[in-house]
Amino acid sequence: MTFTRQLYQHINDVLPGTTTRTFSHYCGRSEGYYGSITAQNLPISTNSLIYLAEFLDQIIAIKSNYQPHKAKQLREIQEAIADEIAYRTNNVPVSNLPVRKMILGAVACVAYKRDHQFAMPTVILG
Repeated sequence: MTFTRQLYQHINDVLPGTTTRTFSHYCGRSEGYYGSITAQNLPISTNSLIYLAEFLDQIIAIKSNYQPHKAKQLREIQEAIADEIAYRTNNVPVSNLPVRKMILGAVACVAYKRDHQFAMPTVILG
């Protein structure tokens, strides 16, 4: 089973009633997106995975208080999404080792800068 189909199945298990159309919307796409990519045996796009992870973050915030077990399952799905994105990033089709290291180093650098772009708030006690 492909990652895309597994992902859909896991989300359907945690959020019963998820249809292929609603899943497509969760990914930030039109209703036919999931059906189209599975019919063509294409992987879900990285942008769709990111959108889906952000969508799941909103659902987790809602479910954390009254359904913590579902929130935990959704976090596990987010981790699988992150792993898939990392795998795709690490699978750069470059045979030249120095160039490959340069690309992966740049990806790590961009991720670090993104995660540390906001300054810590300063509290002045008087």
